[in-house]
Amino acid sequence: MRSAAQRPPAGLNYSGSTRGPVGDSHSKRTDEVLSIKSYDLQHAGCMLFLGYIFLFDIIEKVFGHWFSLGMIMAAAFLCFLAVQKGEDRFMLPKSFCAKVMPWIFFMLLFVIPRNRLCEDGNYWSTIRWIVALMMMILVACKPLTYKRILGMIVFYAGIHTAATWILYFFPILYKGLYDLWGGWAFGTDDYAVYKAGITNNYSRSSIAQIPGLFVLAAVIIVILCSKEAVTRMNAGRLIAAAIAFAVMSGALVLVAKRSGLLFGMGAILLGYMVYKYKKINVVRIAGVGILLILVFLAVSRFVTPLQVVLNRFLKLGKDSSTTNRFKMWKLALEMFLRRPIIGNGWESFKFEYYLHISNRSGGAYDYLDAHNVFLQVLAETGLVGGTLFITCIGTAFMTAYRLIRSSERITMLFDRVAVVYSFMYQIYFILYCATGNCLYDITFTHYMIAVGLMLGVYLKTAMSSKQTREIYETNRYFDFSQSI
Repeated sequence: MRSAAQRPPAGLNYSGSTRGPVGDSHSKRTDEVLSIKSYDLQHAGCMLFLGYIFLFDIIEKVFGHWFSLGMIMAAAFLCFLAVQKGEDRFMLPKSFCAKVMPWIFFMLLFVIPRNRLCEDGNYWSTIRWIVALMMMILVACKPLTYKRILGMIVFYAGIHTAATWILYFFPILYKGLYDLWGGWAFGTDDYAVYKAGITNNYSRSSIAQIPGLFVLAAVIIVILCSKEAVTRMNAGRLIAAAIAFAVMSGALVLVAKRSGLLFGMGAILLGYMVYKYKKINVVRIAGVGILLILVFLAVSRFVTPLQVVLNRFLKLGKDSSTTNRFKMWKLALEMFLRRPIIGNGWESFKFEYYLHISNRSGGAYDYLDAHNVFLQVLAETGLVGGTLFITCIGTAFMTAYRLIRSSERITMLFDRVAVVYSFMYQIYFILYCATGNCLYDITFTHYMIAVGLMLGVYLKTAMSSKQTREIYETNRYFDFSQSI
C-alpha cells in the first residue's frame, strides 16, 4: 500500500482510480463505469432520503416508522457506498474535519446520552437526527456535481406547490386526505385545506416548499449576477426558474405561514445582497426591505390571499399561538436556571411542557417543543451545549459566507447555486430558530442537506487550489485509512 503522503488528495482525482497507464483504454472505460456507478449510488441515496423528508407525513401515516427507518437507512447506506469508491475515500483535509467535528461532539455529548425520549422508549426522532448528520457528511464527501440533487429538491418541493394550488381551486379533492388524517390538518381552519396541502400541518407545507424556492432563487441570482455573457441554455434556465419561482411564491402566500414568508423572503434578500455585493450592507438591505413591505401593503388591498397573510401578521402577539409561546419560553428559562451548566437532558422540555402547560387532552400536541431553539438548547444542554450549538451553526454559516465572497474560485454553475442555496437556507434556519423547533423537527434534515452541499463545494474548491496542494505536502490532513 502506498503511504498517505504519496496519494493524490480527494478533490484532485474524482474518478477514484489509479490503475493502468493513460493509454490503457480498457482500464479507462472501467474507471468511467466505476465513477458513474459511484454517483448513481449517491443520487439514488439522496433521492430516497429527500423523498422521505419531503413526504414523511404520508409515508409515516401509510407505512409506519419501521418502513421510514428502512428508507433513510438505505439512503445513508447507498451514499456510504458511493463514498467508498476510489483510493481517496478516507482522505479529508483537517479544515473540513474541523467544520464537522462540532456537530459530532454535540451528538456524542448531548443528543445520545441523557436523552429523555430514548429513556421513554421513543428512539425514532433521535435516529432520524443522527442519520441527518450522517447524510450531511456523506453528501459533502462526494462533491463532483450537485445538479441532480438540487433538481430533486425542486421536484419534491414542486409536489407540495402543485398540491397547494390544486386544493385551492378544487378543495373537494381533499376528502381522501381528510380520511387519511382522520380529520382536518392543523392550520386549515376546517376549510382552507390548501394551506396544509398533502401534509398534516400547514407549517410542514411551508417547510417543504422553502427549499425549492431557495434553489430557484439561487439559480436566478447566480445567472443574473454572472459577469460572463448569458448563454442560450442559461437564459432558458433563468426563464424557467423565474416562472417556477413565481408559482412557488404564490403557493407559499396561500399557505400563510408567517415564519415561512418573513424568514424565507428575508433569506432570499440577504442571499442576493451578499452574493452581488460580497458584503452585508445593512442600510441597503433595510431600504430594500422597507420598499418590499410597502409594495406588499399596497397590493394586499386588492388580493385576498395577501389580506389573509396581513391579518395574521397584525394578530402577532395577540393570538393563542403567540401567547402560548411566551409560556413556553418562560418555562425554558426556568429549566435553564435549574441546571445552567449541562442542562436537563436532550428532549426534556417536552415532558416539562406536558406537566406545566399542556391541557393533557391525550392528543399529539400534549408534548411540544419550546418554539425557540436557542432557549430549548440552553434548557436541555446548558451553557456548554448552547456554546457548542452556536459553534456548529456559526462555523457552517461563516464557511458559506466566505465561499460566496470568493465565488469566482467556484467554476461550475451549479456549485455556485449550491453555495447560495445553502447560505439562504442557513439564514432561514437561524432566523426560524427564534420562533420554531427546527433543530428538533424535519427542518433539521433539510438544513443538514444544505450544509452538506456547501461543505462539498468547499472541499472540492479547497482541495483543487494551489494553496491546498502545499498544505497537503505538509501533511495537514486526516488520513482515516491508517486506522482501518
